[in-house]
Parts: sequence; C-alpha cells; structure tokens
Amino acid sequence: MRTKIILWYSRHPMTDEQKRDLDGVRVHHLNAATVNTVEEEEEEWESIRTCIDCGVESIYGVFPAWLLAKMWGDAQWAIAAGDYVTRPVTCFAAKNSSRSVEGGRPTFTHRGFVPIGAIRS
Repeated sequence: MRTKIILWYSRHPMTDEQKRDLDGVRVHHLNAATVNTVEEEEEEWESIRTCIDCGVESIYGVFPAWLLAKMWGDAQWAIAAGDYVTRPVTCFAAKNSSRSVEGGRPTFTHRGFVPIGAIRS
C-alpha cells in the first residue's frame, strides 16, 4: 500500500492531536514565512508549488489570508481557462477552538481538518 504524502504548512509545528489525526501519512513540513510584501508572497507561493511538483498530494495547516487569495485566484483562472484536467491538490485548514484566559497566551484544541480549496498541480 502506498503512503499518502502531504505538506504541513503553518508557522507552528503540528500538535499531538493533529499528528494523531494524520497518522499513517508521510508529512513534509514547510514553515510558513512571515510575508510582508508581494515579492515575499511570490517566493512563498513558489516554495509551495515546488512541494506540489515533488509529489505532495494535499496540504494541511493554517493558511494566511494572502495564500487563501492566491488559491481563489488560481481556481478562478482554472475555471475561466476550462482547466478541469489538472490534478487538484486539496487544502485542509486546521479547525481549532480557542481556550485561553482573557489577555493570556492563546491555546488551542484541535477539532479536525476542513477542506478549504485546492491548488492546481
């Protein structure tokens, strides 16, 4: 049986609960960079695309707004171009609930992953 290959994309390492949820898959980690400029967005986007080109089948993690916008634009381009053949790489966002004391450091309880879109391979 072939092992599924995924990418974990986040500023933070996976929690034990997230690791258990993804048990049995091969996980590659790409630490989300701090992105402040359009140029940095493009560099980070190319890093993600390189992971896809290397065989990542889906992406799990915590997605910043600029990346969600890229995913949306990518999908709109595919629809306009009639590109229904390219293999989509589905993206899943961590669904967490926050349990922190007012003004304290946030803590999270993992509640699973939800599909949020895809990136064309």
